[in-house]
Amino acid sequence: MLEQNICKRLMKCHKKRRVYVSAKYGGKQENKDIIEKQIKKLIEYDKEMGIDDIIYISPVHCFGYLYDVVPYEEGLDMCLELLKTCDEIIFLDSWQTSRGANIEYGFAKGMKMPMYYKTSRK
Repeated sequence: MLEQNICKRLMKCHKKRRVYVSAKYGGKQENKDIIEKQIKKLIEYDKEMGIDDIIYISPVHCFGYLYDVVPYEEGLDMCLELLKTCDEIIFLDSWQTSRGANIEYGFAKGMKMPMYYKTSRK
């Protein structure tokens, strides 16, 4: 009986929103570091606002290690497959100068996915 109650409680847990993080990368560690800092700031802000239903998903951190291993188009296809599994997308600074982020923008727009934009405050 106790096990059934635990299972019921687990099934009632609310689903977390998966937010895809689109940003300029280009295989550069400095860009990866910037992305990490901005995601950490997003998480800090969410905590301050009492938001606890978001998981940020970074394709750079999922697939960045393959940047020089697989052809660009193949890596981009992997990112778009990941994007399909997300609920929303957020674009970080300088995304407009990234070929991949612009493709992700068009893909997300075609899916009518909610889009958000983060700008850094200095």
